[in-house]
Amino acid sequence: MLIRYLVLSPTAEKRGAFMEELFGSYELSPNGKGEKTGLSLGTGDGLEIIGAGEPSRLCSTAQALVTKNVRINGILFLLSPGDEGSWNESQRLSKWLQETGKNIPVKTWVIGKRKEMDKATSRRILLALIEEHERLLAAVN
Repeated sequence: MLIRYLVLSPTAEKRGAFMEELFGSYELSPNGKGEKTGLSLGTGDGLEIIGAGEPSRLCSTAQALVTKNVRINGILFLLSPGDEGSWNESQRLSKWLQETGKNIPVKTWVIGKRKEMDKATSRRILLALIEEHERLLAAVN
């Protein structure tokens, strides 16, 4: 099984730092509007992290992917301190997912400077999303 998490942030720098700390590198999407990285087990199983986002379009980006039936197992918002607009978008997306009956966990993490995004922090963030994903799966089953 391939598990796919979507990382949303209004800045490519935060998404890139998160992916780079976890996996050492990442690819840019062909259209230049996102990033992708992950681990493959060679059998079609693995973990894929896709990154996207533009200021004030985080919620609509996720909604577009979900409504096009792109399988997403969890969504992570990486925000800067004081970014109320993006915080509100994360809340709006969480509400929309509940209203539409989509069982996709959403976590929001605030990161200040680039140096705060080290390997340990990136792992903690990913583990928090995985735990939320597992909690949701247990509640559904």
